[in-house]
Amino acid sequence: MTILVTGAAGFVGLNILHSLLKREQVVIACDLHELPSAALVRFSALPGTLCHERLDVRDAQACKSVMHKHRPAAIVHAAAMTPATRNELEMAADCVAVNIGGTVNLFDAAIAAGVSRVVILSSAAVYGAAGF
Repeated sequence: MTILVTGAAGFVGLNILHSLLKREQVVIACDLHELPSAALVRFSALPGTLCHERLDVRDAQACKSVMHKHRPAAIVHAAAMTPATRNELEMAADCVAVNIGGTVNLFDAAIAAGVSRVVILSSAAVYGAAGF
């Protein structure tokens, strides 16, 4: 099965890639950044197949192009921006563009490509500061 993973170069994304490759899946790793060379070395020893695509989920056409090119059966959506409290106000527009707009773009592309399953990752950060 071909599985597309957004946010693939992040901490969680890299661990998802490892798990999927270990299970012999075909994985399309999507991120704005290159995958770390140490991770690529580790992944090369695993039985799955890895392909890296540069993808900005804010770009609707790029999302559609990647879906059309690879025709994944499933998506793990881990691309997100989680700013620290000290800079969340100045990063608000970027966070909305990535976390909401990027998710909409990805869903639209997934629907157009006939993707049957999408898993969305999130963070406790979406709830804001704890009250205690």
